[in-house]
Amino acid sequence: MVTTPADALQPLIPAAQTFTQQLVMVGDYIAQQGTQVSFVANGIQFPTSQQASEYNKLIAPLPAQHQAFNQAWTTAVTATQ
Repeated sequence: MVTTPADALQPLIPAAQTFTQQLVMVGDYIAQQGTQVSFVANGIQFPTSQQASEYNKLIAPLPAQHQAFNQAWTTAVTATQ
């Protein structure tokens, strides 16, 4: 039945949108900092605590959004097998 795979994909779309929008916001913020940002030892450094705080606010929801996306993906894959 066609509706089963389509129904399974419904939760995946908003989860993917939310996650990717947040990733784009993080990328845009880093790009806006220009040469003020540096990448050291698999990390990122900002010259001011305000910049670091803003970055931390932007990345804070990513783990939960990633988990929600993974769960929606797993559900969709399982339903379409």
